Amino acid sequence: MIEGRVAAIMQRVRFLAQPYLPLLRLLLRIALLCAGAYVLFLILASSTGLTATSLPWHPFTRAGRSEGGRKEGRKKGGKMEEGEIVNTDPNYPRIRDWLFDHIYFGYYDGHLVYTNQGSINGEVSRKPHRAEAEMFSRVLSKAVQYLDIKHPGRYTREHCNSIRYRTVPTEGVEADVTCGRSGQVDRLTLLLPFTTPRILYHHHHNHNHIAVIMIMPLQGRIESLQLFIENLKKVLENGDIEVGLSVVYFQDSFTSLARDMIHAASKIIPNLQTEFILLEKEAGEGNEARFSRGRGLQAGAEKTKLAGDVLFFVDVDVLFTREFLTRCRATPVRGHQVYMPVVFSLYNPSFVYALHKHNVPPPLQQLTVQDDHGYWRLWGHGMVCVYRSDFLGLRGFEVTRDGWGGEDIRFLKQVVRHGAYKVIRSLDPGLFHLYHPKDCSTAFQRYACLKMKAMNEASRTSLGLWYFRRKENLSVFGVLAEGNQLSDADEEEARETEASSGVGTRWLPGVLLAFVLVAFVCVDFGLMVHKYRREIREARQK
Repeated sequence: MIEGRVAAIMQRVRFLAQPYLPLLRLLLRIALLCAGAYVLFLILASSTGLTATSLPWHPFTRAGRSEGGRKEGRKKGGKMEEGEIVNTDPNYPRIRDWLFDHIYFGYYDGHLVYTNQGSINGEVSRKPHRAEAEMFSRVLSKAVQYLDIKHPGRYTREHCNSIRYRTVPTEGVEADVTCGRSGQVDRLTLLLPFTTPRILYHHHHNHNHIAVIMIMPLQGRIESLQLFIENLKKVLENGDIEVGLSVVYFQDSFTSLARDMIHAASKIIPNLQTEFILLEKEAGEGNEARFSRGRGLQAGAEKTKLAGDVLFFVDVDVLFTREFLTRCRATPVRGHQVYMPVVFSLYNPSFVYALHKHNVPPPLQQLTVQDDHGYWRLWGHGMVCVYRSDFLGLRGFEVTRDGWGGEDIRFLKQVVRHGAYKVIRSLDPGLFHLYHPKDCSTAFQRYACLKMKAMNEASRTSLGLWYFRRKENLSVFGVLAEGNQLSDADEEEARETEASSGVGTRWLPGVLLAFVLVAFVCVDFGLMVHKYRREIREARQK
């Protein structure tokens, strides 16, 4: 009796489940397929050298669905506990640290910053800027606060003056702090994250008159002036931007020739307006006027009759691109901002191009920002883009100093002391200082002049190569040329680097295995769907 009832119940269950059996078999097969895919993924990872820690995320854990393995951590009262670490990945933030594309850490020892960036004269160490000092103070406070919870009273700020730091573009400033006392050492990694991008300022420019007025002090140097005009013609050839050129000329034997060249330039370049301001020699000055860059720029800003708002103080040996003119016009803000771009100073072409296995090209073809071709003149502040009203309101340049130099630093100090202006100090790849010989025999500051002359000649690599050429009679022609073959030692190092970074032929078996896996999954899934539909049709027919 009981067996009959059980048989009836089982028959009833089979009858009710009959329409759903194809679906149940499909789900079971999908589950088995996923399990097989996971096993094959583990085989792929082991064959290519991948591990869970070498991936920026893990595909089968909850951490894989969060950024870089972050987690929220335990909270009390809606706030993070001070002793709680908010990240489980010891290598976060993860970036691709390739051999030649590495974001290096700077170092701070509590007194000096050791870095190859941010120094005016290229020093290997310097004092921290004010903003850097504030950042280090925040980092130290947070580190000591955390360690005081873990080890009460063990460390103070004086025990933690070992900070490595770098800026990770996608995350923020990463700081690595090491604290040590009485044989005990603790190391912390902190992140000062970036905030969400915000629009801070919008400034629209309407070029309804001259975009930029260039003020150039000049005496002699006719060949350089001709080159400047040729570059200006090339920059303005499209004709949709209008600029002015005001040359303040200190009287000498080339005055008439320079005046004719300036007037001729306005005729051959339709969108260029020019004017020639002559500063005549004074009594007792001999055959020519005493040159003063500061006095020339001041006279040009005060006496120019060209209609324009933005002034660009420029020298005759400084060439620029069209893109720079756009930045020069757009960057200054009346009453608020002054643009002082950093010029790329070109080395002696006789040094540069022989080492690169090239003939020396014409000057206008040398305008390129490349290693060993020049350097960023971080200490120079002479190129300025500023509203004329702001310049005159700041009382302009010092006019009592003769010759070149000094007036730019004094003007920068005036801008900073005023307090209302922000100085935009930026590397500009569209602004070039041409190389020219420098005579230090009669210079007022002879040692500073000699130092400058050495900096302008060539890079350290180039000077070293030429030194060994003279010392050991070696041929250095084409040493820095592109495409030179690596030495055996370099090739071996490259192979080791490739192997250690997990790239190269070692990836090939894993890629093939992954391709086979994907193809198998797609074919098998198609067969499952086809069989499922066929079973549904058969069930309906019954």
